[in-house]
Amino acid sequence: MMKNNNNSRKIAQFMPLVIIFLDILCTALLLMIGSRVYSSISIKDAACTDSATLLNYTVNKLRSSDGTGTVSIRKEGGASILVISEEHNGRVYETRIGVSDGAARELFVEEGSELGIADGVRIADCNEMKLEFLGDTGGTGKNAAALKAVFDGEEAIVTLRSGGVR
Repeated sequence: MMKNNNNSRKIAQFMPLVIIFLDILCTALLLMIGSRVYSSISIKDAACTDSATLLNYTVNKLRSSDGTGTVSIRKEGGASILVISEEHNGRVYETRIGVSDGAARELFVEEGSELGIADGVRIADCNEMKLEFLGDTGGTGKNAAALKAVFDGEEAIVTLRSGGVR
């Protein structure tokens, strides 16, 4: 009888330690799982933020500079470059937006400049940019009513006020 009582007392003293250990173990596992989920969400959120920032930036550039004959798409090294032309003091300048070295870049140069998009200022991380004129009847862009821009899968369609490009 005495032996049974001693075993019960030992188990009663040992149980709180087991419960505390299990509590610590569950807390550690929960923290590890939570940190992985947070890290995954942060990476996806950063990618979406870059694409959205780039789309907004490009749309605002187009809207602020859209005029007859000012918007065109040019190929440079096999990639599409958005070109927005404007005239100042008898000289034509171009704002070029394109992708180079894993980033979208902007370059402001005089028309005919030999500088490429790789020489431009970094806007945001981007691996792929697709540009297309919509509503273009002849394939030249001269009758385009809108421009479709896709950056890393994020898409925007901008109505061109000018109703055409150069």
